[in-house]
Amino acid sequence: LTPIKKVVWHKESEHLIILESNGTLSFLEIDGQLPINKMIISKDVSDFIYDELIDTVYLIKNEILYNFQITDI
Repeated sequence: LTPIKKVVWHKESEHLIILESNGTLSFLEIDGQLPINKMIISKDVSDFIYDELIDTVYLIKNEILYNFQITDI
């Protein structure tokens, strides 16, 4: 089990965006139904922010800034 470095609620409030201490950024479905689905977005991420107004994640990986909309995953 990898410790969690950062957690942010997605605007729908049934999902979380999680950065683990090993640099794995994931999108986690927590809608109360089993199984809990986890989709890995990227690895080797040092930090991220989520802009819920435009549903976009900005992440830093290898000192480069990337962005994508949640609808893209």
